[in-house]
Amino acid sequence: MSEPDLYSTLGLSSSATPDKIKHAYRNLAKQYHPDKNNTEEATHKFQQISAAYEILSDPQKREHYDRGGQLKDLNFGGSNFFANIFSTVVVSTRMDKIIELSYQELIEGCTRELTLNDQIYTDRQGNPVSSIACLSCQGGILGMFGLNCPECNNTGRSPPSGSIKSNRTLNLKVQVPPRSWPGRVLILEDKKIQLKPISTPELHHSGIDLIYIQKMDVFSALLGKDQIIRVVGKNYKIEHTRPVTPGLTATIEGQGLYDSSGHRGNIVVVFEVEFPKSLNDVQRIHLRKCIQ
Repeated sequence: MSEPDLYSTLGLSSSATPDKIKHAYRNLAKQYHPDKNNTEEATHKFQQISAAYEILSDPQKREHYDRGGQLKDLNFGGSNFFANIFSTVVVSTRMDKIIELSYQELIEGCTRELTLNDQIYTDRQGNPVSSIACLSCQGGILGMFGLNCPECNNTGRSPPSGSIKSNRTLNLKVQVPPRSWPGRVLILEDKKIQLKPISTPELHHSGIDLIYIQKMDVFSALLGKDQIIRVVGKNYKIEHTRPVTPGLTATIEGQGLYDSSGHRGNIVVVFEVEFPKSLNDVQRIHLRKCIQ
């Protein structure tokens, strides 16, 4: 992989002054900060911007880079930080709460009420003040790479100078939008809330496809008996024109989960045939007649 152009990352030329570097970084950091732009692409861009600024704002590191030095030589926190950040997308954002939902709630939307233990910062007159992006780790970038920031404990936020910290209980009413997806992050009052669907032995997901396990007794399977299944609040009829073998699948198109771009997956029905543990004499006689 060729070395990235750190100046282009910040939209600058190689002759940029320290003030211009700082100004460009601040503008881009505001635009791509995870608190304002919560997408994988924005997170990756924010990481690159922060890494470029870390190098170009340091006279020694900038001199090393300008002389043609390689990023791999700029070790940070015991890891090859600067080289890896331009070749690997790493997304690991601290969540304040994970909400477990049924698949139906994820698709149709719902309302949840949460209670969180929170901290609030005030000035000396008792007026609330907002936390700021941690300057030591560039808003949580160290935690994204498994490193610890002693200033903010990897929250990415730090209190303004001179503020007073106190604890409070925060009650939130979370509106989960319809067509949500597994892992979606909602931001409410500066809190990151992630959605997690609840899997069951009968229903789980793979990507945006729902996998439904339908059990059949061996006689219904041999006769190719039609099945009525209920998945995420809707009934579907699966017709069989021949015997059902273990592991046979049927696909219900366009009725699965959504992704972040609005595309919808399928429901994949997997048939499991249950064989009886024993047969009585009458059953054995009838089964032999059927086979003959």
